[in-house]
Amino acid sequence: MMKHLRISGMTGAYSADTIKNSLEMVSEVDSAYVNYEKNSAQVNFSGLEPSDEVLINAVKDAGYTAEVIKEERKK
Repeated sequence: MMKHLRISGMTGAYSADTIKNSLEMVSEVDSAYVNYEKNSAQVNFSGLEPSDEVLINAVKDAGYTAEVIKEERKK
């Protein structure tokens, strides 16, 4: 499963690496992919779902801001 985040404040590839490392420190996160050009992150998890607050705080701890992108569920 995955969650998507919109990231603000990145200035280059180093920013993306910093955010990726911070997100991957969250125990529920298996992996993270951060795209500097799209100001976004994808967080992958297979067990317990990380809370939005925990993910946002992980990005904040890295020095950036984030919001979880709520995806519309198909009916």
